[in-house]
Amino acid sequence: MCLGHSNPYSGTSSDFSSLLYTKCANQSFTGASEAYHRTLSALYQHLLTESSRSKFFKSTAGNENLGISGLFQCRGDLGNDDCQHCVGGLPETLSSRCGQAVAARVQLSGCYLRYETDGFPEHELWPSLLHEKCSSKSDSSSDFRTAREAAFAAVEAQLAKAEVGFCEKEIEHVQVVAQCEGGLGACDCGQCVHAAAEIAEEKCGSSVAGEVYLSKCFLSYSYDSEGQPIKPFLYSLINLVH
Repeated sequence: MCLGHSNPYSGTSSDFSSLLYTKCANQSFTGASEAYHRTLSALYQHLLTESSRSKFFKSTAGNENLGISGLFQCRGDLGNDDCQHCVGGLPETLSSRCGQAVAARVQLSGCYLRYETDGFPEHELWPSLLHEKCSSKSDSSSDFRTAREAAFAAVEAQLAKAEVGFCEKEIEHVQVVAQCEGGLGACDCGQCVHAAAEIAEEKCGSSVAGEVYLSKCFLSYSYDSEGQPIKPFLYSLINLVH
């Protein structure tokens, strides 16, 4: 059984606010700058308001002349206060890094936010693989690879058969966390996590920690061969990678 949303992550703000990636569309908005900023600001305000009571929310702002759609999602193990705090700084990050891009997305270790201007569908803007990273520390033992494979399979199976969207499991000292975008059906979620697991195995090889972010899901893992209590993944991976 997966850990559910009722088990809020208990780390500090620095554990979930590390910037993983920012993606900006190549195209920039060419219409009236004032209308663009006003519409985007209205969208951000709606999303930020909802982040105090929801871990996933989609919204739109604007009119028939200019419409912008967007959403945010927090990790399933973040509490409401942490979710709101995580999402709160994302608009400023996107503004400073992406300017007037017609679409953009930013991912922190605990949450992400994206928006698209009408006429620029998400699937045409972003590659399937958005981010991947592996630790420099490695373990070439068969025990590690076997345990990681089993943990990946367990998480994938759980997400594929239940509309939970978020899952965390530990098998033989391998901790795996996976989450799909809200609203994604169980079957599609399982397939997305399966694809992420295959990328993690291929890209990370014997690395004892890794993370893969696809457009509709993410998967991360960490391994402690000595059986010590595994730290919350959000900062244990960062420490292992760098």
